[in-house]
Amino acid sequence: CTYVHDGYFSIKIYSQKTNPEAYAAFLQRAKALGKVEGYHPARLGNKQGVFFSNTITVENEGWVYEIALEKDEGKAAIEDAEIFKRILSSFKFTNLLFTN
Repeated sequence: CTYVHDGYFSIKIYSQKTNPEAYAAFLQRAKALGKVEGYHPARLGNKQGVFFSNTITVENEGWVYEIALEKDEGKAAIEDAEIFKRILSSFKFTNLLFTN
């Protein structure tokens, strides 16, 4: 979570194993593109995703990246927020390998 002038943005990362409920919700949103008002296609890097409310979700190699913008006392509109556009334009997927 990082604070901005009048709010904050957060990044939540999960997979089917770490948060099955959130992962299932992501899949439902992806399938509902073009069918549900308020769900819009999005792109983060070279990955397709979903804009909804104040959030963008994108899957990369089985992990879902969920980036949310909270500002204006909960009335954030991500497509209108310059700070959110800057976050998305600088976001890059990297594959890290963690070893013991």
